[in-house]
Amino acid sequence: FAGLWIDRLGMRDPNATDRGGFVLNAAFTDDLEDHESQLRALWGGPLCVTRHEHTLSDLQKVQNELMREGGKEFGLHVLFSSVSETHNFVELGVVVIDDEAREALDARYGDGTVGVSAALQPVP
Repeated sequence: FAGLWIDRLGMRDPNATDRGGFVLNAAFTDDLEDHESQLRALWGGPLCVTRHEHTLSDLQKVQNELMREGGKEFGLHVLFSSVSETHNFVELGVVVIDDEAREALDARYGDGTVGVSAALQPVP
């Protein structure tokens, strides 16, 4: 399992409760046909089943590791973190990051697994 979210279709009444106005999105790392079949038995509305590279559990482990250690291994002062189920990565907010730390994150967790937002840019 890699994530689950709901998208609204078009401009609809925000209080609408009918399933036709929403798309249930479910992401998995494999067996998409089987997962889609099981979900269709439970959900009668629009459905999108997609493949993601990382499981939600794996991304949460990365997030927890970075928050628990505070990014110290990478020389980072962490401000916040979140897991994006829709984009399948961990967003990490830091004070500042240099190219060496970005490369170290990619080497440790895989390219694009951790997206970093820095409040400040390093000065040479």
